[in-house]
Amino acid sequence: MPKPDPDIGGNENVLISDELSYDREKLKAEHDRDIVKLTEEQRKIYDEIVDAVVNEKGGVFFVYGFGGTGKTFMWRLLSAAIRFKGEICLNTASSGIASLLLQGGRTAHSRFSRNDQALTPDFLNTIKVSGLPNHSLRLKVGCPVMLLRNIDHTNSLMNGTRLQITEMDDLLVKAKVITGEKVGKTVVIPRLSITPSDNKLPFKMRRRQLLIAVAFAITINKSQGQSLSHVGLYLPRDVFQEMSSLMDNYT
Repeated sequence: MPKPDPDIGGNENVLISDELSYDREKLKAEHDRDIVKLTEEQRKIYDEIVDAVVNEKGGVFFVYGFGGTGKTFMWRLLSAAIRFKGEICLNTASSGIASLLLQGGRTAHSRFSRNDQALTPDFLNTIKVSGLPNHSLRLKVGCPVMLLRNIDHTNSLMNGTRLQITEMDDLLVKAKVITGEKVGKTVVIPRLSITPSDNKLPFKMRRRQLLIAVAFAITINKSQGQSLSHVGLYLPRDVFQEMSSLMDNYT
């Protein structure tokens, strides 16, 4: 077997190599050609961002403008200003179409998908989306709850079924059905692994939890799996004063 050539950089980071492989002379020529086309307002934005990069000040900048005001032109110019100096610029867009307008552009999901596993449990536990039970459920015996998914059609354990907690355990709860055909029947609700149906999340996750949410009220329109953090009571009249007057009349 021939020995591998130690001079071949097989251990180089491919992503970094790609970002440093741009033709710096060509980028500088394009940069010098286009920078004179900036408007006064665009030049002010350009100078502020480049200054933050060159002097390592850091920062977050949000540039807003209507279609056709030169946002893409600005991003391309800023990319060239950074890359022709041998620095790395990661052009990232929210959509595939937008990413195609930027040299070396990629979507956020594609760019950072390798870091999905770096999301901390504390962060994942704070995520609240429709149809997914909260990480932390505050329950007690007698509390009314609502199922968030179909579990058992035979026992009427369907999405939206209301129940009342009768017993609680670490891995399951017992509850009494209070709506539908099986009113009064006691059932067991176990913890199950569930994947959110909301496809807007830029990563895939599963949560093992009871598929229920506290049902603060029973109305005609189902609450679509949303759990309330705070509940308020609207009293258009001073009912407590009226109740006090009634009590006075009876005493």
